[in-house]
Amino acid sequence: MISKSFEIVSQELDLTKRKKQALDDLLASARISQPTYEHLEKGLTETILDLEAQQRSLGDKMTGWADELGEQIQLLELLLANLEIHHATGEIDEDAYDKQNRAILLGIEATKQDLVDIRSILSKTVSEAVPTPSAPTTPETVEEPEQIAEAEAEDTSVSEVEVEEQVEEAVEETVESEIPTFEPTVEQPSTEPEKPSEYNWSA
Repeated sequence: MISKSFEIVSQELDLTKRKKQALDDLLASARISQPTYEHLEKGLTETILDLEAQQRSLGDKMTGWADELGEQIQLLELLLANLEIHHATGEIDEDAYDKQNRAILLGIEATKQDLVDIRSILSKTVSEAVPTPSAPTTPETVEEPEQIAEAEAEDTSVSEVEVEEQVEEAVEETVESEIPTFEPTVEQPSTEPEKPSEYNWSA
């Protein structure tokens, strides 16, 4: 179904954009090198552009589908009006009227629900649409040059798999940070030995 495909593409697009943002954050915090960032950023950007194209194509199809559903509703309402006229003039009996009336009303209700669902999906996608973030620039002012230099030296030896794992972890941390955690406070028993009594037992 077009609406299901549209939702899947939208979810994939949102996830890919979050990965791109996590990658940007890794570069900004000097946890990966510029060449590694550029290599991974190229793939993510291409994926985002491809998913956006698919989303637009499916969105156009859904918009056209919504227009067709609107026309179907108008047609069913005209049929219902004609049925009422024929019933009022006695051209059809009660049994035929009841069957046709029930069928048309069910058709109108189902079509209206489909139209509501499609418009809801389209409006949600538009409201959640966020421009693709641009690549961050490497900060010029560094407070601790020695630490940054060591970090960059380590980044050059980091494999692409490790960087992708860092991106995945950054995305997961973003989601987990929204859920508060509570840990009970446990009072630790005293480890200090008891002092001997100062009471004098001598007579």
